[in-house]
Amino acid sequence: MSACDGRDVVHVCGNVYHGGVVTGDGEVLMMGDNASGQLGTRLRAPQATPVRLEASGESGMPRVAVLACGQQHSVAITAAGGLMSWGAAEFGQLGHGPAAGVGVDLLQPRYITGSREMHFVGVACGMGHTLALTGSGHVFSFGQGTFGALGHGDHTNRDAPARIDALWWERGAPGEGWAAPTQT
Repeated sequence: MSACDGRDVVHVCGNVYHGGVVTGDGEVLMMGDNASGQLGTRLRAPQATPVRLEASGESGMPRVAVLACGQQHSVAITAAGGLMSWGAAEFGQLGHGPAAGVGVDLLQPRYITGSREMHFVGVACGMGHTLALTGSGHVFSFGQGTFGALGHGDHTNRDAPARIDALWWERGAPGEGWAAPTQT
């Protein structure tokens, strides 16, 4: 890719019709289909060559460490551990809550409210949902809950990050190891 000439690519992701790379400088370059704004370029035009992202309402796109591509949405973890998302919002998979308007596509990256304080280290996107891992081991999910994909014991869509309590294990006394949370 000539758009990456002279840049070290340190992370890649892809899904059905779009993909992206993260460079060693924390830049994000996206390419492919953009019908729902999943490339984050402010337009819906597809990109046959990689294009650099810029964030909305920010003084430029922050450095990114990790990138994930859903079917028609994308989510990034910044170098500081915040989550940014963009693209299709049909099921709440962007995590911006009801005020953002579920079903309203977001055409450029925007921070998920409250995510900067949580220090995320991992993210994965499905067709219409997102899973994100914090440095303290908490897993959050949001988006389409069909088939129980969000892990909350139901089939409910969620439009903001919700911790999957069934995955949170509590540390016991020294030597006792980990214990599952008690069910009430």
